[in-house]
Amino acid sequence: MVYIGNPVHNPRIREMYLRQVTENRYVAASGLSRNTRIRIEQTDFDLGKLKQGNAASVSVAIKNTGDKPFIIFDTKESCGCTAAIYDKKPVEPGHSMKIKITYRAEDIGFFNKTVSVFCNTDTSPLIIRLKGTVEQ
Repeated sequence: MVYIGNPVHNPRIREMYLRQVTENRYVAASGLSRNTRIRIEQTDFDLGKLKQGNAASVSVAIKNTGDKPFIIFDTKESCGCTAAIYDKKPVEPGHSMKIKITYRAEDIGFFNKTVSVFCNTDTSPLIIRLKGTVEQ
């Protein structure tokens, strides 16, 4: 299926997009926003120098500061060398959760990888960046 439009600027396209990427698990808000607000301390991580074949992980803490449950619909990693693990349960207002992101150093040289977190916030997707250098 092809959607034409920008989901960032067009709420109707955004609703269709979220339904598509979540395999129809997303329920469109009918007049009332189901979005919440979050606080995240850090979205950019410098992993420094890694040896080829090693892995490095970061933990990303997210606090639900809104008045609706925080829900992650999906995550998309920029490559197969990066993985995101998180609890699939909604996070109630005032509570926190963590996403563990692991990068496996395969190719020698500089890396700049991203994890897109599709969630019920007005600024979705949340982009988390990992960078560093892989050495032999």
